[in-house]
Amino acid sequence: MDQLTEFLPAIGQGMLMTVLIAVLSVAGCVPVSLILGISRRARNDLVRSMAGSIIELLRGASVLIYLFWVYYALPAVPGMPRFDPVTVSIVVLSLVGGAYGAEIVASGLQAVPRGQAEASQALGLSKYRTFSLVVIPQALSQIVPAFSSLAIDMVKWTSVASFVGVQDLLSVANTIRTSTYATVSTYRRRRPLFSALSADQLVVRTRRARTAAQSCAARRWHAGRKTRNAAAGAQLRGAPAMSWDWSYAVSILPELLWGVLVTLLITIACSAIALVGGLLIAIAQVSSGRVVHLSTRAIQEIFRGVPILVLLYFGFYALPEIGVLLPGAVVGVLVLGIVYAAYCAEVYRGALITIPPGLRDASIALGLSPFVMWVRVLVPIAVRKSMPALVNYVLVLYKQSSFLFAIGVPVLLAQAQLAGYQSFRYLEPYTIAGILYVLMNVPFVLYQRRFMLRLSASGA
Repeated sequence: MDQLTEFLPAIGQGMLMTVLIAVLSVAGCVPVSLILGISRRARNDLVRSMAGSIIELLRGASVLIYLFWVYYALPAVPGMPRFDPVTVSIVVLSLVGGAYGAEIVASGLQAVPRGQAEASQALGLSKYRTFSLVVIPQALSQIVPAFSSLAIDMVKWTSVASFVGVQDLLSVANTIRTSTYATVSTYRRRRPLFSALSADQLVVRTRRARTAAQSCAARRWHAGRKTRNAAAGAQLRGAPAMSWDWSYAVSILPELLWGVLVTLLITIACSAIALVGGLLIAIAQVSSGRVVHLSTRAIQEIFRGVPILVLLYFGFYALPEIGVLLPGAVVGVLVLGIVYAAYCAEVYRGALITIPPGLRDASIALGLSPFVMWVRVLVPIAVRKSMPALVNYVLVLYKQSSFLFAIGVPVLLAQAQLAGYQSFRYLEPYTIAGILYVLMNVPFVLYQRRFMLRLSASGA
């Protein structure tokens, strides 16, 4: 037993809070997904357009942007209430997760042949009974597997709740790090706890901070928690409502546009690592032996299963304790690039294994070396097949770059947060940041749709 055992009660409370947020967020995501997904497939043009607009809006920016906007900026609007951090976290995660789940529901409904509904109505069933008894049961076979994957992702999303004061598992990990300086040990001992929430999650993030004596740190945490929460709540409740200030909004635009530039540069660098690294991993898995395949798969699962914030804090705070000191921007680019290389590798691998074996046989028959066969024949085909999914991952990378604000990288969210802290006005910076994130999302979406149309027209 060591000094970390003093925090076992706090760890248990943090674990319960994380489970609570995860369960309620997933539960709240289900009705949102069904409503938006069914509306997305409605015959009424207005309903379908409204549902599509809401989905694109919620998917257009990072979950952190919406979390900060609802918690900090929305209460500044006259007449708007301020909710507690747990409620805000659950609502935001449910809405954002519901937007992603809506696409799953819409795709599942689209996969059901139209003739099924027509035959049911011809037999005298009403539209409601046709939809509930015929369409939905068949669509569930498509919806449930994809929604299970979304639920696992939402468990990892709960790590953002600590940014608005929720005393979850990651917040407790910060307290332990603050009180013991045992960064590496803290990561190692939190792994089984996150594994209990999801088979994908292995470690818990921590944050560097200065602290007081270790012997009474755990008692101070328990004694001071209620006081800190009460003081923070009183301060937030006392914040005056504000109206929109155009002059202030214009004055912070240069800083926010600088954040846009940094965000784009980070996205480009991360995308390069993810796209190239993912291709190399996929080639190694397909062309190498069983040992290499299993080793790379194990590494993939580790990086795909751990929340982004955990890896960012580990790289920025824990690695220096073993002599590896890297700037925040480098840590962020490497973490995001490697994590999404693991995701891209699955896309590339799926494309490679669908290439007909006859192409390889023909290449060998023509006397092509293995290197030339891969570079000139197999890789171009796999990249073309993978392009829609790869563009989607670039989109995700640009939104995930907002997490780098936590380690001091001046991305757009960091600039908005800095502007809010300096002026105590949160409505303008977070609103403008959200709009800029959505606007930057538009070119990616348009290109993706255009490429999909070209791909369909070419018959690929």
